[in-house]
Amino acid sequence: ELTLSGNSSDKYSNSDIYIEFDNALLMPEPYEADGEIIDWIDTKIKMDEDGVRAKMYCSDNALTLSKQNKPSSGGSLTARYTVTFDSNGGSVVSNQTVNKNTTIKEPEEPQKEGYNFAGWFTDKELTEKFDFSTKITKNITLYAKWENEENTKNQIIFTIGKKEAMVFGEEKQNDVAPVIKGDRAYLPARFVAENLGAKVLWDNETRTVIITKDDKIIIIAIDKKTAIVNDETITLDAPAFIENDRTYTPMRFIAAELGASVDYDREEQIVTITKGD
Repeated sequence: ELTLSGNSSDKYSNSDIYIEFDNALLMPEPYEADGEIIDWIDTKIKMDEDGVRAKMYCSDNALTLSKQNKPSSGGSLTARYTVTFDSNGGSVVSNQTVNKNTTIKEPEEPQKEGYNFAGWFTDKELTEKFDFSTKITKNITLYAKWENEENTKNQIIFTIGKKEAMVFGEEKQNDVAPVIKGDRAYLPARFVAENLGAKVLWDNETRTVIITKDDKIIIIAIDKKTAIVNDETITLDAPAFIENDRTYTPMRFIAAELGASVDYDREEQIVTITKGD
């Protein structure tokens, strides 16, 4: 049942009503009333005695109509869509309504005691992460993903292309982001090594990185596919390189040499380094 408040014959005179269902902007279908075919194109149609035309649509969902001014000649009304944020038990995040084919702003992260926020997803199963550069073409709901805080207290979590990283349950800002080159993920050497308790030195003359922890010494030369670990030559999957004045190494090498394991989620582009005992 759709009821227009106020004097509908005055407020909505010479107007067409459009109602949004899912991702389609639909116009009323013709229907039969009292043996007569009623078509929405016929602008001479009068309202029923109670000011309502019944049975144009039937829906179990609540419908909200907002009055809009009639567009000028040749103009059209812009469709607007709502993005709803389901925080899955976290703090409330306000909905956003935007024009069709525009993007939404990434909201502040919700909070949930005992958990770390792991992003917004388009499905309840939390398998498809939402890209905030996506243009909105329908009403959608985004779902928050949470990771148990206890599980992240011994992990460093990177996202390819982002400077923010979760370091043992605490968000830290790196000055450069992990990158993908030649189908391999590379991490900033200093950030990884120092957060795993190592010291890092840079020899500008020989273009080498020297990493030390306890009795282990790791020497990595830029653009070489070998490294030296305690006088032993190790072959790398790919050479280290410099970008934005920072040294990048294949993600597994430094972590493994410092006693950590590495997992790479290629689909989500998330690198997780788990510190050893």
